[in-house]
Amino acid sequence: MNLNEKELEFGEHSLSVRVSFDNPNTAAVALRSLSVDPPPPRSTVKEQLKQDGSSLICTFTAPITPSDRNKQLRKLRIAVNSWLDLVTLVSETISAFKTGDDNFSSLRAINGF
Repeated sequence: MNLNEKELEFGEHSLSVRVSFDNPNTAAVALRSLSVDPPPPRSTVKEQLKQDGSSLICTFTAPITPSDRNKQLRKLRIAVNSWLDLVTLVSETISAFKTGDDNFSSLRAINGF
């Protein structure tokens, strides 16, 4: 694909990641946990997180400019890696506190009761 410099000025790199959980309630707990902290204000990578049944979908976008195309790709990679580390931590925490109850309450998981 050949893009000229003018087309690259207003484009963006985009990557979507889908992570599956055991059930929609567990996915809701993960969504609420991951939504607490927004990305740093200096970050040019934007995250959009949503739940689709028992899955979470996070779409990352980074603007493309002719002067720093590769730099934005690196920032996108770093943001995705950091987010996946957080997903792993949330998933391990949910597993550690899961009682085997299918009605696992997201309120209980967040507030501890």
